[in-house]
Amino acid sequence: MVVLNSVSFVSVSLPEKRFQNGEWSLCKVRCKKSWAMCALEKGTAVGAVVVGGGPIGSVAALMLAARGWKDITVVERSSEPWVSNPARTFSYLVSHRGQKMLREIGLDDELSKLGVPTDVNSFALVSGDKALQVFRSYVKPEGNRPGYWMLRTHFLTAIYRLLEQRSDVIRVLKGYHLESIQKVVETGALELELHSDSEGASTQIETKFVLACDGANSKTRTELLSVVENPQDLDILTYDTPAAQLCYRSLQLPLKPSLNRNGTVGSDPTMIYVLSGHGFGSEPSKSSFRMGLLPVGIDPNLPRRGSFTMPWQHPFWEIKDTENMFRAFEENFPYFPVREVISHQAMEEFVHCEPVRFPLIQRIRKLSLLEGEASVFFLGDSAHAFPPDLGQGINAGLQDLEVLYDTLHQTQEDVAAASSLYHEEHDEDIQALMRLMQIGGPYQYRQDKFRNTLWVFNQVLRKNLHKLAPGLFYPQVFSLISFDLSYKEILRLANQTTRNIFILIFLLVSLCLKVVL
Repeated sequence: MVVLNSVSFVSVSLPEKRFQNGEWSLCKVRCKKSWAMCALEKGTAVGAVVVGGGPIGSVAALMLAARGWKDITVVERSSEPWVSNPARTFSYLVSHRGQKMLREIGLDDELSKLGVPTDVNSFALVSGDKALQVFRSYVKPEGNRPGYWMLRTHFLTAIYRLLEQRSDVIRVLKGYHLESIQKVVETGALELELHSDSEGASTQIETKFVLACDGANSKTRTELLSVVENPQDLDILTYDTPAAQLCYRSLQLPLKPSLNRNGTVGSDPTMIYVLSGHGFGSEPSKSSFRMGLLPVGIDPNLPRRGSFTMPWQHPFWEIKDTENMFRAFEENFPYFPVREVISHQAMEEFVHCEPVRFPLIQRIRKLSLLEGEASVFFLGDSAHAFPPDLGQGINAGLQDLEVLYDTLHQTQEDVAAASSLYHEEHDEDIQALMRLMQIGGPYQYRQDKFRNTLWVFNQVLRKNLHKLAPGLFYPQVFSLISFDLSYKEILRLANQTTRNIFILIFLLVSLCLKVVL
């Protein structure tokens, strides 16, 4: 027997329609304590295995439970997945696109309790002791449901509370990672070898239903390359973007930090703030940087986090000493009480944490596959990954789950049939998303000031043309993404607008030439 760290699990049976051949039995595990140490025999056959217990993987398990599945195993490498490195923490904007799936698992009400709604967006630009420009935009939410800003750690905490409530059907193996995948010839299933980082123990489980939710560098995909008959189905297709290789890091700030020295500029946790920089060192024009404060939640006692996004060549990333970083902050933000607001410990953690690099836009060639009698589905970042330009990482992943939810409904839980239908119904939308990521907002980070200006001009132009002729022109993708439309429909409207702008330019030039000549 191998001991696994998991939630409690009750012996159950699968619906007859799930595995019609019924050639393998379920494990018989009983634990009275929730989230207890449970024993699982090697080679145990289970109904569904979710690899990766992050936001998408944990919601995937709850989605299956909502559909009536009763033998779900989540494999999560971290022992505390809801805890994140303070220097790499970020906020989610969960839009209407992601909320549809959350309603199915009963989490949508939590959003209004935890998150900051986007029906009123408040943005403040801080550039000095008295310079504070506040912009407010009122957005009519699609279907009367605004998006919600919240910290990733709070989002995951709420999800894991739901997992605990469903511990009768969901087993979470925390502290375990996928080691290898083998094909079981006799049953047509896949055997997953799992390894405990803390205990050094390994176990094997068999399944015919794998949900790969283990990120852009998916271990599931890597291990399947030597197992599947057509490894080209697992190719990663990449698309260039100006936002690729930008670096991101976040800095922990106290509650309601003052953003200027005289204390007249506070920090409302529901507002977005951007602190404008003056530069540091011998070349201030090349070393200036900005600090952004995204909304963290409606609780006024939540600490704020400053976020920094710059090209990896920026001199900011070369600073490896805490005191030198303090000095760079003081030079760059002369109006900001740096040492009064930022603790030495927070700055030290910030300096020594490796920044996150934005990836190239990428997708897997085939979103799902059938190998033998086992079906594998790629969801979230394991299916598609990209920089956070449009805030679609979490929303696109949750939409993957929505499509899978509908596919399982259509096939009456026949995962073999669902594996082909899922790819057929979803692939075109993912391809459209890849293109949207290229044109949506890659220059918003001001890594190229000229192209950033063109991007802003393009937004203003399309917005005004849409007001003049809404049937012919539509807003820029950065705004269109909030519409209740599929990605392929958004891309169609964006392309239509581009075509009509060129036609308008041609007509105007022709008219001018006719007048002149």
